[in-house]
Amino acid sequence: MKWFFGFNEETEWFDNYSRYIKCAVNSAINNTNLEPNFIYDGKPNELTKWLEGKGVTIWNVRSRFYDVFQKRSEQGLNAKVASGAYLRAEIPDLVDTDSVVLYTDCDVMFLGDVSALSVMRPKHFACAPEFDQNNWTYFNSGVMVMNCSAMRQKMPQFERLIYSSSAQTLSKSYDQYTYNELYKGRWDKLSPEYNWKPYWGLNPNAKIIHFHGIKVENIERVFRGESVQPIQAQLFGKSPEAYKEFYELAIKYELELRGM
Repeated sequence: MKWFFGFNEETEWFDNYSRYIKCAVNSAINNTNLEPNFIYDGKPNELTKWLEGKGVTIWNVRSRFYDVFQKRSEQGLNAKVASGAYLRAEIPDLVDTDSVVLYTDCDVMFLGDVSALSVMRPKHFACAPEFDQNNWTYFNSGVMVMNCSAMRQKMPQFERLIYSSSAQTLSKSYDQYTYNELYKGRWDKLSPEYNWKPYWGLNPNAKIIHFHGIKVENIERVFRGESVQPIQAQLFGKSPEAYKEFYELAIKYELELRGM
């Protein structure tokens, strides 16, 4: 099964995202049979060289909405973040007509076999809930099993929604808000074990860990006794033991790359 993840080099957090990506790729290689594909808006650098050495297919792509985001930046939109977040919308045009693929954000870690996803055939895509794993009224787009043919057919409506959205609207979780608006009530359920958040606690059945809400560098700040945003502190406080275990695993995968 093809696995896609995307990144815009222009982001202010390049070094942090490089850490996320390397952890995700190493853990996927160690624990899955996924075929990694990187959607990249940027120039060749040490990160792309490392990815090529890992056998990752790199797609040099710029979001079709790039110019829209630049115009909306005058109204307050973070165009750099938007241009990276919406790269996932390009995936249906990069694969075969009938493909079902896995997309994840960069800040994930694979802990187990995900081959069961390859037999899924969602109507459009399958996702797990956001903060509350029992709330299926709003999904988190950090992990998506995409039916590329169906999503390609919906692209005209998706485009119209982007073009008509204000900077304030686009800033509401970026692509996640747009997908939730367009596909309200028309998305399939993905088991939370494939988009497991550390603040939900330890789970031996979790296949994909998503560092949602509080990233690795902020977890490190907590461990050092430094201040973080209130929402990050709140999330960490829900399950410190899970954050400790998942963080240590993430560092394990990151450290693997430094000796390779």
